[in-house]
Amino acid sequence: MRRGERPEVKTFTARSLSPLKTQPIVGRGALFQHCGDRDPFRRRPPDALKAGRAEGQPGENDECGPAPPRSKQGPFQSASRSGHYQGLNIFMPRVDIRALEPHSTAKATTGWLSGPLKALDDPEGVRVPSQLPPIIDAHVHLFPDRLFEAIWSWFDNYGWPIRYKLHTPQVLQFLFSRGIERVVGLLYAHKPGVARALNNFMIDVCSADSRVWGLATVFPGEEGAGAILDQAFRAGLKGVKLHCHVQCVGPDDPAMHEVYSACEEAQKTLVMHAGREPASPHYRCDAHRICSVELIEHVLRDHPRLRLCIPHLGADEFRDYERLIERYDNLWLDTTMALADYFPIPTPVRLLQARPERILYGTDFPDLPYAWDRELRKLLALGLPENDLTQILGQNAAALFDS
Repeated sequence: MRRGERPEVKTFTARSLSPLKTQPIVGRGALFQHCGDRDPFRRRPPDALKAGRAEGQPGENDECGPAPPRSKQGPFQSASRSGHYQGLNIFMPRVDIRALEPHSTAKATTGWLSGPLKALDDPEGVRVPSQLPPIIDAHVHLFPDRLFEAIWSWFDNYGWPIRYKLHTPQVLQFLFSRGIERVVGLLYAHKPGVARALNNFMIDVCSADSRVWGLATVFPGEEGAGAILDQAFRAGLKGVKLHCHVQCVGPDDPAMHEVYSACEEAQKTLVMHAGREPASPHYRCDAHRICSVELIEHVLRDHPRLRLCIPHLGADEFRDYERLIERYDNLWLDTTMALADYFPIPTPVRLLQARPERILYGTDFPDLPYAWDRELRKLLALGLPENDLTQILGQNAAALFDS
């Protein structure tokens, strides 16, 4: 796509936008009334999983869908009282939470997460306003239960209180029932050896509901990283998610080149948390040392065919990413948490206006300390032109991932 070109998608003629209706915070218990107490992902060994795929589950040469017919039970229509979900049977290795804990004694930059932040007791909307264009949340985390719970534990200790401690089926039911049209499902491998299982999990999730565009992951430098991604792409996953802070691998690490090349060859998008913030001294490395806008510019220049999306609008180097997005046509940014007025930063409106056709709406749901639609309301309040808003809320994500 050349500089300034717009994707050929349906346009939306907006009417005047009414304020979002609000309701009290939803209690977690109410969200789980339809589930049993047991793990909703019935685990079985890899041999059984392979056999299940032979009977119709996506394999190496299959696409990630289509989804089975929907029912009134929601996106996971095969749910039973026991809490087991057909099509999401996945064997996951036991998660060692110590792998997520800090172990380095090196002095790290304090960052925005110098200590646990507070939750916001803000009201939440019942659903998105009906007059808005289709909304795609391009940054939704979907993990197996035990990994979700390990992440929540880390956030409780070092990040912020997570308001929506929902497992994957409930995450999707929550968002779709409130009017979100599609989600881009993200996960990341926190250590070598777990990427294949995580990718198989994501394949099963998006096979169960075609409204999920799932991305693969890999631990850069692990054995067979290229083959892991090739298998995930042939199974229908739409791209790759990496997290430099968690994986402690910077954009310039030699191990990254295998990932960049795999994405270029397959024409898949790489979503990489490579901005410096939100950084924590409790990560196992100094995010400010391994991440910078200069390193991202080297990646964009050295890999011109790579479609790269940086979350959080590149926080905290907003002015530099404004320059970068004007210069490079293979860069996208998502809004995740950068517009919510939660961190001590001004809203980077100029960055949104620089190239609105390269900005994606994303939230980080469910790992939020505030209402699920807070960032949406903040975005609507900026008074952006209708066409820009339409692109940011969904068109750009569709052009980037629906291929």
